[in-house]
Amino acid sequence: MSSRNAFILMVVLLLLIIATYILPNNRSGSSRQIPDCSFFDSLLQQQSEAWNKGDLTSFMLYYLQSDQLYYATAKKNSRGWQSLYDSYHTHYWQKEEVRGQLTFTTQECIPLDKRSELFMVPGVWSLARFGDTLGGKFNLIFRDEGALGWKIIVDNTW
Repeated sequence: MSSRNAFILMVVLLLLIIATYILPNNRSGSSRQIPDCSFFDSLLQQQSEAWNKGDLTSFMLYYLQSDQLYYATAKKNSRGWQSLYDSYHTHYWQKEEVRGQLTFTTQECIPLDKRSELFMVPGVWSLARFGDTLGGKFNLIFRDEGALGWKIIVDNTW
């Protein structure tokens, strides 16, 4: 295993530990359907549509609105919904040509616990802007938050 792959595996495992043991769970009731991969594809499609319409508030609805939300990129790690909102607003919402058109492509969905309340969804993202296209990979951890629905609690994007 290359050192890069070992590092990525280590980060994913660390994020799983954070998601499982640190973040509170607000589930209510036990009768629910276990989602399949098309469910998460649909959530990410809706999220990218909000981005592409310039609607940051709707884009952020897919993240758990909590100080415990964890976000990691190749450049920095941060915690908190408001911090992530502010970062997106500062870096992408000043000019439409910087924000561009976002697409997500999921690769699979992996249940992370026996009750299927946590799923890891790896994939690739692309941001087509005027004059260039950015892209990379992501690992998202979604958690069933009961009445709030499924929310991203960990976002590792590079």
